[in-house]
Amino acid sequence: MSTFPFTRHIFGITAKEDTKGRIIVGDDVWIGDGVTVLSGITINKGAIIGAKSIVTKDVPPYAIWILKYRFDKRVCEKLSKLDLNTINLEAFKLLCDIEITENNVDDILKKNINIIMSKT
Repeated sequence: MSTFPFTRHIFGITAKEDTKGRIIVGDDVWIGDGVTVLSGITINKGAIIGAKSIVTKDVPPYAIWILKYRFDKRVCEKLSKLDLNTINLEAFKLLCDIEITENNVDDILKKNINIIMSKT
């Protein structure tokens, strides 16, 4: 008995890969350089994972992994209702330079809701 993987290194036999499932990454997620994400993990919408992090648990929406949430709970709830996959390219071009902050999210959503919800 040994913890050394003899079957792979000595005999060239590969063991069945162990996995806890697929890695799922939501919309608007930032993943820094050198991040390791373990199998079966979900990185939810809007989360930020800092460089060289090791992600061992699911990451909540709009969380900055381990440190804090990206926005307050009210803003996260509003942004979570948007499906960024449904925004067409022209609408995206109009919106991509707008910086969302806790202070302006209501105004941005109110002024741009028709563009955001447009699917054509």
